[in-house]
Parts: sequence; structure tokens; C-alpha cells
Amino acid sequence: MSPLAKEECFEILFKRDKEAGRKENTKIIDECCVICGGHRWHAIRCLKGYKRFLAVQIPQNKSIYP
Repeated sequence: MSPLAKEECFEILFKRDKEAGRKENTKIIDECCVICGGHRWHAIRCLKGYKRFLAVQIPQNKSIYP
């Protein structure tokens, strides 16, 4: 599986994982292992820290003096 295809797969599974309950998460992780051909812990780490949807806080340059 190409890296781009894996990225798309993780994107779809990430969205499903955030909305699912505990039993559904187990099925999603198992599905990720089968599709991407990796270990369970690798799938958990990838879904937990998926960077595309995590909010990045941009520092705002506020003036100290009014």
C-alpha cells in the first residue's frame, strides 16, 4: 500500500474513531491493522496522534502596551 493511500485510510479511520465508542474503536483498530498491514500498537499510535486534524495554536502577537 502506498504512503498516500495509507494517509487517506488513516484520515477516514480517524474520523470514525473519534465518533465511536469503546467497542467500535476496537473494530476500527483491527480494521486498520488488516488494511495497512501493521501491528495493533502502530495503528493506535497513528490514530491517536494523527496530525492533520489536531488543532495547532498559533501564537497571537498581542501588544503589551495599549
